[in-house]
Amino acid sequence: MVDRAPIRIGVDARELVHPQTAIGRYTTELCKALDQLLPCAPFFLYSNRPICVPAESPRWVARLDSRIGASYLHPLVWLMARGGRLCQPDQLDVYWGAATILPRLPESVRAVVTVYSLFHLNESWFR
Repeated sequence: MVDRAPIRIGVDARELVHPQTAIGRYTTELCKALDQLLPCAPFFLYSNRPICVPAESPRWVARLDSRIGASYLHPLVWLMARGGRLCQPDQLDVYWGAATILPRLPESVRAVVTVYSLFHLNESWFR
């Protein structure tokens, strides 16, 4: 039997700010569930603004972009311009795009994205 290192998980934490939106609450609750399901996995939370870490554990590491001016960027602009670079040193196995968009990631990183709504694809659904 081969011992494997724990899976290294990156999380888009832009919605884990205060006060939380519905997406932030969903992300928080799913992070708590993942913490229980994956008790050995390290989690890395990426944002350009201070966040509320969803689990009290040393396995949860907030990676706030400390580059000058990063906190002034719109979170989506920051994710596309800087988010992927912030992830590189952590050698992630998987990245969860908790707010529908993924940054540019190395090909070796698997990605999961949560899509909350498709209403913009067909306006006739809401007439």
